Amino acid sequence: MKSTIIVFTLSLLFSVQAISGEKLVYSFKKFLVGSGELIYEIEKNPNQSESFYKLKSTTKIYVLRKLSKRLDHVSINREDLTPIKNTYCQYPRPRNGDHSCIAMNFENDGTYRFREYEAKEPLIQELSINSEDVNTMNMADSFNEFEVYKDQTHDIASFFLYPRYFNLSLNDTGKKFYISILKNKGQIVLEVQKLSDTQLKLIFKAGAGSDSKVSDYVPKHAIFDIEKKVVTSLLLRTKFGDVTLNLNKSRSVLNK
Repeated sequence: MKSTIIVFTLSLLFSVQAISGEKLVYSFKKFLVGSGELIYEIEKNPNQSESFYKLKSTTKIYVLRKLSKRLDHVSINREDLTPIKNTYCQYPRPRNGDHSCIAMNFENDGTYRFREYEAKEPLIQELSINSEDVNTMNMADSFNEFEVYKDQTHDIASFFLYPRYFNLSLNDTGKKFYISILKNKGQIVLEVQKLSDTQLKLIFKAGAGSDSKVSDYVPKHAIFDIEKKVVTSLLLRTKFGDVTLNLNKSRSVLNK
């Protein structure tokens, strides 16, 4: 299973008025061979000096009922959803030489720092630009259209949270998001289609200048419930072919 698929599925949406204790669970089964579950939790911390939200997520992918991949994530985000710091850890360790965990710190100007390291659980880290093992990237280096201090850099979680906190409509077709997917940079172009009075289809496409792997992270589309402010399903590319993940209502806890 491509780690890109697992990573991208970690970052779906929460309620428009999310508070502590909210939880969403998504699951899929394919040909009785592959299955998986995605669990998302959000805490609202408006009184914290640094962050407004804290997000946690866990992805588990099974092949023949045996755990094949696991990815854990934690992040702290501002009130406008832009990330401050995040960390991802995956099991088993990647075979391409990458480390099991990567921590990231984000600035308001499109710059972000990252550090790869070995650990079993993700922990938020403060990364110093002077450390030898810390690298720096900038969105403006890859995208000429990126406006420093105006355009936002999203991580995976904040990108998918966006529709819940900032209403989307058919007029948002063509809207561009700049997103950091681990060490990859991408420009995601949104297309919005109306399925019914209560449902929108959100189609995601990688824009010009995006790293080649970004297309593997991005789901083909998501179905968004306008009234409940929640993604009810999304279509992902996997080794099993296209897979539809559905919201498990009985296991999820929504405040609205």
